[in-house]
Formats: sequence, C-alpha cells, structure tokens
Amino acid sequence: MKFRFFLAGASAATVASFAAVTACSGTDTPAPVTTGGGATVPTATGTATQSKARQVFAARKVFLGDTDRNGTSSDGAWRKYGYDIDDKRTTQRSKDACLPAAGGPPVADGDNGIDNSFGGNVLGILKTGLPTPTETTQKAIDDGDFTLLMDFTGLTDDAKQTNIGLSGQVLVPGPFDMPGAGPDAGRKAPNWADPMTLDIPVRSNLIVGNDPAKSLITFTEVYVTGGLLVGKAKSIDLTLAVGGINATFSIKNAVVTANHATPNTLTNGTIVGVLEVDRLKSLIGEIGPKLTDQLCPGSGTLKTATDALNSYGDIMVNAANGPGTCDGISIALGFEAVQVMTPSKVYVPEASTPGEDKCAAPVDAGMKDAAMSSMPDAAKDAK
Repeated sequence: MKFRFFLAGASAATVASFAAVTACSGTDTPAPVTTGGGATVPTATGTATQSKARQVFAARKVFLGDTDRNGTSSDGAWRKYGYDIDDKRTTQRSKDACLPAAGGPPVADGDNGIDNSFGGNVLGILKTGLPTPTETTQKAIDDGDFTLLMDFTGLTDDAKQTNIGLSGQVLVPGPFDMPGAGPDAGRKAPNWADPMTLDIPVRSNLIVGNDPAKSLITFTEVYVTGGLLVGKAKSIDLTLAVGGINATFSIKNAVVTANHATPNTLTNGTIVGVLEVDRLKSLIGEIGPKLTDQLCPGSGTLKTATDALNSYGDIMVNAANGPGTCDGISIALGFEAVQVMTPSKVYVPEASTPGEDKCAAPVDAGMKDAAMSSMPDAAKDAK
C-alpha cells in the first residue's frame, strides 16, 4: 500500500533538526506505571458474511498527526491517532518496556496507551521542512497527485454489521490522468464531488498479470465489528517524495480500521503499525546524498540524523514490547475515504530517475547509472 506525500524544500537543516527533537513529547505527563493495555483494536466476532459485494474506496483525506480530524492544527493531535498495539500504557517511568537504542527512558505513549512515536517525534522533524504536512498532503489529494485505494468484498449496508470472513486488498494507484506529452500534460483534478465517476488506474508492477482486480498486496484478515471495518496486513508501504526523491517507508504488522456507517464511505479511518529503525537509518543514508552534499557518507550531519532515530524507538518490529532495545518506531495516521469505481485501467510506471548524487565527482551524463526499480516490501510480504 503506498501513500505519496510531497515535502517541498527539504534540506540538510531539516534533517539535522533530528537532534533538536526530543524522544518524548514535552507536553506529556507520565501516568502511573502499568502493564495494562489501553485503546485496542476490536476482536473478530460474528458469523461469516454472506455478502459478495465488492467496493473500492479511495482516501479523500489523510491526517498525519499535526491536526485533528477537523483540520485544526494542534501539536498534540497525534496523541489521539492510533491504538495501543503493544498492550502497554508506556510512560517515561515504565520498567517493563523496551528502551531506545540511544539509551534514556522509554518513549511515552499518547492518550490511553496509543502507540505513535512517528506522530510524537518524527513528525516534528518533517514539520521543519514542511510546516503544515497534513494541509500540503490534502492539496496533493485534491489535485489528483495521489490517493490510497482499498478494495473490500463482503460489506453490507448495515451500519452495525458484525461479520467475519470478508476479504480485501490494496490497489496502488498511478497518476489520476496519465500525461500525453511531458510530465504535466493533460493533467486535471479529479471530480471528488462525484467519486463514483472516478476510474483510478492501478500500477502494473503491483498486480497479478495485467489484471487491475488482483493486487499483490492483500489483507490477511478482514472483519467488521459493530460497523467498524478491520483489515490486517503484514506490510503497508508509505512513499514520501522528500525534496523530489522518492523514499518508501514500510509499515510492518499494519492494521487498518474505519467506520462503515454509510454504504459509500469509510469514516474515522486509522492506519497503525511499526517502522523499522534500521531501515529508516539506511533510507536516510541512501537519499541523503541526493538531497545535499552535507549528508555525504561519513559526514557529521548524516550521523546526527541517523543517531537521532535511535532515540525514537518505542516498540519491537513485531509489535510486541518488553525488556530489551526497541528496534521499531510506532506510527498512526488517519484517513477518510469514499467509494469510487472498480478500477479498469492499468498504469505502467516509467523507470524512476535517481536524484543526482551531490557527494560524487561530476561525470558525463551518459555515464550516470540507470534507475533501478524494486518491488515494495508490502508486495514481497504478501507473497
């Protein structure tokens, strides 16, 4: 599953600010130490669904944690996004939680045990280069630059549906309108006022054969409890364009939930999971030299950036938590979605061109390496 967010103006100063962001929110007041869980994902219950209805939903809004679900800016909004995925209400005084690799106390949870170190810490770094990340992301959705497509079979019109045995998959979209000539030729904003007219193409490298109805990325379990839709996946890929360079963040042990109170919408949607710390550090090492010569291999700025991630670990990659060193960073995002047409178009992505390595000696244009494309982790994990 991929999201595309655009972070304009990212720089060495942006990444260096990792060091200026503390591992725990300054507004957090530690609660009494407890191993008891908080806000958890409802469990599956009920009988197998008899519905064969297939519905495809596209994200109309995405919330990164810098605003509430009404769009009001708030530094503490992230505290209400997500679930307690490790069954602990962790505070800085907890004695039964994993510790950041950099040392120091555990990273504190959000409200009611919510695990979201991304929102509490990493988002602050992103905001130094993009002050209003949710607002900028919303513009990208409005313009048709990206969305999220989720395809479910087995839902009914019952606002309180309770069933197991549904199925679902992730359809990774291509550009809404494929250019005729040049990167922006023929582009137009989608008509979100009439979403059932939207036939959004899906990327050919993430489907089976050439069939837009068969994705390589599937949910391992889908059910509905009292109208709350729950989908679980081994991995969901989050792609951000940082300073024009695509960077893919793989969310492990992902869970998607949303209210299906009306037939054609998903509301109060949430995506939770875990980012692998070492993968994030490697990713910064890969894209850093393409952003600035201050992030060259071996530089102090790059070391500052990667070392800071060691302060944000709050969970294990397998979504558990206990004594030891945290190798994961929890993440939680919000979304709202509307039903769109079942995709009938396939988009064949062009090979992406890597950014110029600003740390390398100048070379002739003809000697530059060709772009290499790889299957996202979500597709690999789905196999």
